[in-house]
Amino acid sequence: MYNLAGGIKAWAGEKAYGPLDLGLLWFQGDEEYPDAVHLAYAMEDGLQKFYGNMAENASSPNEKKLFEQLAGYENIHMERLVKECQRAGLEEVSAAGSDPGVMEGGMTIEEMQARTPAFASVNEILEFAMALEAQAYDLYGRMAHKCTDDESRHLFVRMMDEERAHLNHLSFELDKVLS
Repeated sequence: MYNLAGGIKAWAGEKAYGPLDLGLLWFQGDEEYPDAVHLAYAMEDGLQKFYGNMAENASSPNEKKLFEQLAGYENIHMERLVKECQRAGLEEVSAAGSDPGVMEGGMTIEEMQARTPAFASVNEILEFAMALEAQAYDLYGRMAHKCTDDESRHLFVRMMDEERAHLNHLSFELDKVLS
């Protein structure tokens, strides 16, 4: 892993390259708003479960606490999606109705667990979480771009905004750890 001097605040807007359909296994582009909300919920729920698994297997109390905190952030995203459903008069989303494998960023929980390195420090966990949030931001952006339904597109743009805010918060936390 590499550190960018100045953190995410020093990012000059460079873009990652790769296939545009990467991570879009569960997304076709023609989803209507209710399906888009359910997909976003499933992705947030998947990352929350991933962080919960990481907390259970953490090697120290500090790591466990951090992974639990990260899982809590995903709960906040999920609560917002539940409120969005209520405002729109849609059937409420829940973990019971979500795909158990899909995860924020476009991978399955199993794929991510297989790729997750052993962490030597809290700052490595924060850097890893920032990478996941950046992937989620990118995926929501590609989903918004591909959407044919305006309401779904706006939902994915709002999710991008949430991921950006989460990324900024993680950057602030990493700065505190590195100072």
